[in-house]
Amino acid sequence: KLLEEAAADNAFFAEVWQSQKDFADIAVPFWAGAQASNAGLGKAHADTLK
Repeated sequence: KLLEEAAADNAFFAEVWQSQKDFADIAVPFWAGAQASNAGLGKAHADTLK
């Protein structure tokens, strides 16, 4: 609620906040996939050490 109020009161804040949300829509799924891929590679290597 605080962020919505700040965005309603300040156009620059609203623009920056929207930009961050738009970036997160792209970056978060990519980063999550990259982390899953890295974890899989690490596990594959760890399995060879057993």
